[in-house]
Amino acid sequence: ETKSEIIRRIIAEQGYSSWRILMLGDATADMEGAIDADVPFLGRVPKGAGNPFPANIQTIEDLEHLAECIRG
Repeated sequence: ETKSEIIRRIIAEQGYSSWRILMLGDATADMEGAIDADVPFLGRVPKGAGNPFPANIQTIEDLEHLAECIRG
């Protein structure tokens, strides 16, 4: 099962709308799965680590401020 298939399955099984969930990931495969499943994506890049994501992808260092990031 691919990342996008997993995301789509969870959406279907739980009755979610794709625009109401957020895929958080630390790898480009996570980002690609989210994009393919039409789900918003937020990249996690720990402090001091290289950022593997394109410049247009929002990232966070840790989950401490996740709620603030989601609210905008």
